[in-house]
Amino acid sequence: MQQEAIILLPGMNEQSNAFLRHHKIKETKMLVMGTAAPHLLKKFLNPFVASIDVIIDNEDLLLTERLSAPKDKKIRIRFMDFSNTDFADNTFDFVYTQGAASTLQRVKILHEVKRILKPGGVYCLGELAYIKGDVPVSIRSVWDTAGISPIELEQTEGCYTEAGFTLLETTDLSKTLYAMYERYKEVMQNGASKMTEDELQTLRHDLIRLKHEAEIFIKMGGDKYTGYFMYELQKPL
Repeated sequence: MQQEAIILLPGMNEQSNAFLRHHKIKETKMLVMGTAAPHLLKKFLNPFVASIDVIIDNEDLLLTERLSAPKDKKIRIRFMDFSNTDFADNTFDFVYTQGAASTLQRVKILHEVKRILKPGGVYCLGELAYIKGDVPVSIRSVWDTAGISPIELEQTEGCYTEAGFTLLETTDLSKTLYAMYERYKEVMQNGASKMTEDELQTLRHDLIRLKHEAEIFIKMGGDKYTGYFMYELQKPL
């Protein structure tokens, strides 16, 4: 049996696998916010989703995303601000993000997602959280360089319910962070010739930053301070 291709995002394959176990996406409209690894989109196409919109908030990454995405008329990739999209109210059955919404715009993004979800729709949110207060400066520098702002773990549920969502389920995927950085380190040490094409497309735009992140995270034991959790949030009917 062929081994499942690795999704090089926080949560790796485990987030999308859990999401697909919990939800039927056949004939539904789906939005993916943030970098969408090619294998992630392929997984969502397999259950015959009706359409997948992908929005990127970094214009420099837009061409890379379009070139690496599966060639399918159901997929549309555009540049858009996550907290202020062009979509009409009640457009999507599912909104999915794998680490891309862990920013200072978190609350604004939550309210925007609630607006564009259909009543009863689900937001599958992969969230970086800090799980220990005395975070080393070097770890915080990794967060700043990557443009992320992990939420304090104890604040997550209140943040989502205050935005008007019902929390359906929480899944701890923290172990995937160390595995992801180990994989970054491995593919960069081996060189581009040893990368799969999807890994190359995913990493090409920011190899230097990712190399630095991987080295700091592994050296400082970043998994002691940073967690990654999948939250399944539902918009009220």
